[in-house]
Amino acid sequence: MNFGEFWKSVHDAIAELLGIEDDVSFEKLIDISTEEEEK
Repeated sequence: MNFGEFWKSVHDAIAELLGIEDDVSFEKLIDISTEEEEK
């Protein structure tokens, strides 16, 4: 398993846990958490 496949499985697992099916929502979630850390 390469890193890309690993990340996709992690992404899918997190999305499932959070009830997020849409990749866009997941990307927004990352952006929000990143912005919070920068403040």
